Amino acid sequence: MEDAVLRKLSSVKEGILTDQQSATRRKEARYATSFPVQAFGDARVIEGQAKDLSTLGCAIDADELPAQQSYLRLELSLPDGEPPLEIQLAAVRWSHDRLFGVEFIAFGEVQRTRLRKYFASLDASAIKSA
Repeated sequence: MEDAVLRKLSSVKEGILTDQQSATRRKEARYATSFPVQAFGDARVIEGQAKDLSTLGCAIDADELPAQQSYLRLELSLPDGEPPLEIQLAAVRWSHDRLFGVEFIAFGEVQRTRLRKYFASLDASAIKSA
């Protein structure tokens, strides 16, 4: 798995998108959310709230911001009564004011399935148009 993560990481570095490019390339529905998330990177922990969530990434509202193009491990505390969902590798794509956006790079199929089940449980009115 480590080799796969490194290959993905190198391809991500080559294809960093601008905010406008990433907005036009969205492929999945985003959901209005607000639940705790912890971001681990650069020997520090950033605590915030997950917003605008999809299976490809999310925005995080936090008091401090990581560097753009840095890489983090995330723990999403979904309101489903289960332990936090771990995203093994996420790339910081943008930041502005108190918000930063991450793209999920590496996480397992079990976590992806859990995330999809969480979306299925949300009211359809929480879906934001892409």
